[in-house]
Amino acid sequence: MLGGLNAYEVIGAYRGDGDAAFLFRLADHLERLRRSAHVMRLPPHGYTDEELRSAVNSVAAASAIRGDALIRVVHYLGSGPLFSYRSDEVGSGVFVFAKPAPADPAPDGGISVATSSWTRLPDVVAPPRVKCGANYHNARLAQLQAQADGYDDALLLNALGRVAELPLATLFLVRDGVLVTPSLASGILEGITRRTIVELAPELELQVQERDVERSELYVADEAFACGTGREVWPILSIDRYVVGDGAVGPITASVRGVLQRVIRGRAGARPWLTPVAGAATVSAVE
Repeated sequence: MLGGLNAYEVIGAYRGDGDAAFLFRLADHLERLRRSAHVMRLPPHGYTDEELRSAVNSVAAASAIRGDALIRVVHYLGSGPLFSYRSDEVGSGVFVFAKPAPADPAPDGGISVATSSWTRLPDVVAPPRVKCGANYHNARLAQLQAQADGYDDALLLNALGRVAELPLATLFLVRDGVLVTPSLASGILEGITRRTIVELAPELELQVQERDVERSELYVADEAFACGTGREVWPILSIDRYVVGDGAVGPITASVRGVLQRVIRGRAGARPWLTPVAGAATVSAVE
């Protein structure tokens, strides 16, 4: 596999009640994988959607029964003639594996972030809206810099100096009771968790604005949180050493996190986003 030349997805497999386990928005993840591969000009991998769904479900069944898991599906560019990236000369394939999901933060816990001196990749350099391995070298540098400087994570601005996203998550602010998130034209990933929160907002009677966000607006936000598969919702308590709100998890952040946790675990009624993990209960019974 040529280093970094891939499109990939991370799909959450979450434990519900009893022996139930669910894959969250599996069809949406596989559709984004297809779009990312198309934009990155990866040659076809040769597997049908049904084969990919079956592979993800099999890995999840062996993993989710031990707790929440993150299922990674990687469409990679293989080897070929030296110095050639031509689709008709280079092979392609897919592999699937699982890792335990990180532990949720404490109910009153959150993270501190710093605006990075690294700039989010602009669309004229590499397509930030797709999920591909190469883009995360930019994210990694920003995150490592922030952690070396004593922060938990970084916040990247785009080439126009407006707010983009965190290295591994998209961003929401709360201003006067309104959810605000940078628009897709801000150089962000087309995040599935971000889209889920936008779609769930009416249930919480929340208005959402998708628009440009300037750096100074971060410092006057009432609340802020990061979101993404694996993180779900992580409160941001300080930005560049400015305390966000009163420095505690805000009520809207807590509400969004609560409803999302109920949805992904099948505790919020029937949803088209949930795919039961076939075989999880059977494996759990003999573990």
